[in-house]
Amino acid sequence: MNINLPAGPTGAPSCEGLPLPNKQEVHLELYVINGAPNSDRALANLEQICKHENYNDVIVKIDIIDVAANPLRLMQSGIIVTPTLLRISPLPEVRVLGNLSDRDKVERALGLNAGFDVA
Repeated sequence: MNINLPAGPTGAPSCEGLPLPNKQEVHLELYVINGAPNSDRALANLEQICKHENYNDVIVKIDIIDVAANPLRLMQSGIIVTPTLLRISPLPEVRVLGNLSDRDKVERALGLNAGFDVA
């Protein structure tokens, strides 16, 4: 499964443009089942959220984990539903379940609308 986001200088996908030193970095993991309709929708929806023009100050590193190919990783993370989006950093860890179709809820859960200033 591939994600087509522009790569930053480290090779990690970034939301837009060239990353600047003061940009906020966010690490996400998307747990999916390769080829499952909801997993494919979640990936497409996450790509659209990350490409949004309001998030130019955010560098996003996204790991896509196919749980069928990585069952041990699934068990280690405690994920019980796919698709699940996990925000690893910045802390606190946040989990969003489902195909990520409700953009507003996903953005609020991830802290995008707050600039990732999560207390």
